[in-house]
Amino acid sequence: MHLKNVNEEIERRRRFMEVILKNIHAGVIGIDSTGKVRSINNAAEDMFGINYKDALGKNYKDVFAKDMFSDIRGIIKELAKTGKESLTKEIKLNIDGVLKVYIVNITTMKDEAGNYIGFIVVLNDTTDMMKAQRVAAWEEVAKRMSHEIKNPLTPIRLSAERLKRKYGEKISS
Repeated sequence: MHLKNVNEEIERRRRFMEVILKNIHAGVIGIDSTGKVRSINNAAEDMFGINYKDALGKNYKDVFAKDMFSDIRGIIKELAKTGKESLTKEIKLNIDGVLKVYIVNITTMKDEAGNYIGFIVVLNDTTDMMKAQRVAAWEEVAKRMSHEIKNPLTPIRLSAERLKRKYGEKISS
């Protein structure tokens, strides 16, 4: 009876984690120590145009297009080389002819004994945020230019005041 309760609790937690992963907007890919895809959520399926059932149990190098996933593979190699627990980088991926900007976090997974068992790849699409930042920057440039056009003498007056402060004594002598 006790073992049954433990198994039910484990199954309940597994289902709960699946629901969380399905409903978050970040793409999440779980890869085991042999390089096989063990989990992939809906967001990652949409990002890469792949199906969970087609990816499950296959090596990630076979699942993800080489050119599309090369930056992520580079981060994985860097993570292995440095021995760090996780790395976060910004990458740009061309997906179906559309350039997307992602913040990628790759974290190593270890079991209770500290043995390496794989890694988790988390991708956040920041494309829209980057576009909004660019628009805001250009709006600021436009405001400043508009101000300069309306008040062309202001920068001249400010420059003259700076010159007077810096060289005022030399000029009046």
